[in-house]
Formats: sequence, C-alpha cells, structure tokens
Amino acid sequence: MMYYWFELDDASKELCTIVTPYGKYQYQQMVMGLKPAPAVAQYYIEKTLHGLKEQGVEVYIDNVGLFSNSYEEHMQLIKTVVEQLQEAGFKINPLKCEWCVQETNFLGHWLTPEGVKPWKKKVDAILKMDVPCNITELRAFLGAVTYYRHMWPRRSHLLQPLTALTGTRTFQWTDKCRQTIVLYKEVVPRCPSTK
Repeated sequence: MMYYWFELDDASKELCTIVTPYGKYQYQQMVMGLKPAPAVAQYYIEKTLHGLKEQGVEVYIDNVGLFSNSYEEHMQLIKTVVEQLQEAGFKINPLKCEWCVQETNFLGHWLTPEGVKPWKKKVDAILKMDVPCNITELRAFLGAVTYYRHMWPRRSHLLQPLTALTGTRTFQWTDKCRQTIVLYKEVVPRCPSTK
C-alpha cells in the first residue's frame, strides 16, 4: 500500500489515465505497476530512515527490518523508527508486523541468529514445480531456483543443460534435462532451511 501514499502531480495524473466502460479514470496517487514507483518509494523510505543503517535498520520499499543485540537496544530502535515514520506521514499496519522475534522471513529469506537460510515455503514451491513443457515454463523454473543462487554451490554448473536450452529456438527436452531437474530437486532440500 506504500505506493498509494504518494500524490501524483497534474502531469503525472494525465499519464495515469485509464479508460473503463464507465468513462475515463485518472489516478490521484501513485499505483503499483508504474515503472518509476519502486525507485520513488525506495528513495523516500531511505530518506525517512536516513542514518539508521548503522544502528541495524535495513529497508526495501515497504519492508523495514530492525536488527539489535539486546532487547533494550531493540525497543529503543523500534521507538526511533516508528517516530521517524510517523513524522514523515507513513502509516504502519500492525497486522503485517512482527515485533521482537529472533527468527523471521525478510524478503523471502529466513533470518536466524545463526545466519540467513532459504525460506521453507519457497523451497517447497520449487520442489513441487512440474517438469517444464516449454521455454516459458523453463525460464520460470530457472527464475525460482536462481532466487537462492548464493546458497546452492555450483548451481550454474548443475543447471547448465537447462540454461543452454533457453537460448534455442525450439524446445527439445532431453533425458539430460530431466536428470538435471531431478538432481537439482535432490540438492535443494540439503540446504539448511527452517519454517
């Protein structure tokens, strides 16, 4: 909902006019799907929470992570962040927040005191994916497994038969491609994962 926080100027409103069966509709606030929307949102959240990175604050558009070494330090950091967001006019949905937890999902990664792990929900989705039947499905599979590329060693070597297939004009599924999918799905669960 963060995008709706930004009011469009008159020139932008003209560009954001849509035609419906009931007439033309002109957006008054920035909406999802506008090309500059993520960059604008990231700029303002970084500007709002400027200087807090050194204190353990990470931001990505409307995701704010607070990382502390003690409960007291964490409570003070929460107070500081909430005050700065309120001063800038941002609103926080408490139902989408997790407060004072040691483990959580942040941007699709499971964060723990021991380190960053793949999120079990995403790993399970990869394991349930069907064998690709065309280039589009193959690219979707490669995109899903590439999300955690830094966590699975030799991923690119293992997936080479599949990535080579994306550059061809015709989709020719081979036994080697099938074996690659099977082997990769065996490698994925070995990676440490929780919740």
